[in-house]
Order: sequence, then C-alpha cells, then structure tokens
Amino acid sequence: MDTFRGLAAADPDRWRPDLAASLNNLSNRLGDTGDAEGALAAFREALDAFRHLAAAAPDRWRPDLAQSVNNLSIRLSDTGDAAGALAAIEEAIALIEPFAARWPTSRSGQWLAMMRRDRDRLSGAGS
Repeated sequence: MDTFRGLAAADPDRWRPDLAASLNNLSNRLGDTGDAEGALAAFREALDAFRHLAAAAPDRWRPDLAQSVNNLSIRLSDTGDAAGALAAIEEAIALIEPFAARWPTSRSGQWLAMMRRDRDRLSGAGS
C-alpha cells in the first residue's frame, strides 16, 4: 500500500483510482480474515480516495463511490455500529439513485435494489 500511496501523492490523477481500488480490496481481505477494525480503516481510506475522484468526475466515479459507501455500511454493521451502517447505506442509495433512474437495468439499478434491501434489513423493516 505504501507504494500506491506514494504514487497517488505524486500523481493523483494517474494513481488515485488504483489506490482506491487496492484499499478497497485490502479491506475486503482484512474483513475476510476477521479483522473488522482493520477492514474499516482501509475502507475509510478508500472512501476518501473515491470521494476525491467523484468530486473531480462525478459521472465516472460516483457509482464506484456509492459501492464503496455501501461496503462501508457492511463494515460498520460488522463492527456493531448499526446507526453508522444505516447512515452509510442511506448515503450510498442517494449517490446511486440518479444513475439507476437513468439506466434501471444497468449495474447501478441492480446495486440500488440490493442497497434498498440492505437498508430495510438495517432499519428493521425487512424483518
């Protein structure tokens, strides 16, 4: 990760997407090994990178940001932070809704349906 961090610091336009994706993958692997706190820390760093990317090019990066915020919701739920998980899934839904409205049969439409189910589960409406 240190290599990607250095590259992204030196040339953010070129390397920030790779840093964000790598941190996202790292978080998933940490979560798979049971390191919920480590996974959460990596996701927060990935999320910061995706927020920068989405600010610069919303149409290109906002769906990836939404998916990352969705993943943050999962990690927060894994650490017992139900309120944080619900807030994160609400943010993810707000980010992806415009894309799903434009392309309902796309990946964005599928993500929105999944995120709504997760929101319902987290809020207790799905039980």
